[in-house]
Amino acid sequence: MSHTSNREAKSFTKECVVQAFLQLLKEKEYQKITVSEIAKKSGVSRNAIYRNFKSKEMILKIYLTDLTVEYMENHSSSEIGSYEAHIEHLFGYLCDNADLSEIIIKAGMGSVILDTFSLVRGYTSSSFTQKHYYESYRMGGVFAVYLTWLSNGRKETKKELAEIVCNMVAERGYIPDFNKKDC
Repeated sequence: MSHTSNREAKSFTKECVVQAFLQLLKEKEYQKITVSEIAKKSGVSRNAIYRNFKSKEMILKIYLTDLTVEYMENHSSSEIGSYEAHIEHLFGYLCDNADLSEIIIKAGMGSVILDTFSLVRGYTSSSFTQKHYYESYRMGGVFAVYLTWLSNGRKETKKELAEIVCNMVAERGYIPDFNKKDC
C-alpha cells in the first residue's frame, strides 16, 4: 500500500510541476523561468523538482512523451485502415495540442516536439534500414507541415492537412499500407 502511495505522490508531484511550468511558459520566456519559480508555482520543493526532472527541458520531454504515448494507445486501439486516415488522425491530435505546441515553439523548444515524433513511427527494430530512413523523412515532413500550419494561422482543417501530406507522398509513388506489419 505504501508503495502505491509513493507512486501516486510522485505522479502528482510531476503533474503539478508540469502544469506550473506550462503556465509559466505562457507568461514569460523559457530562458527566464527559474526552477525556484516552478517550485513556488507548483507548490513543491526545488529538491522534489530535481528528483523528478534533470532540467526544464526534461519537464517538456516527459510531458510530450506522455502525450505521445497516450496518442499511440488511442491510435492502436482505433480502426484506422488507410494512410490518409492515419495522417488525419495524427493531425487531429496535433491540432488538439496546437496551443501547447505554439508555447513550446515560442520558447525555442520545437526540437522537443520533433523528438517525440520519433515515438509515433511504431517500429521496434534497432537496425537502420531504408524503412527507418523513410519514416524519419516522412515524420520530419509531417512536422514541417504542422509548423507551417501553425505559423500560417491554423487555417486548414486536419482533413486538409492530411490531404496535403498524402498528395506529397502520392507524388513520390509510395503510400504505405498500415495494415501490413512490414510497412
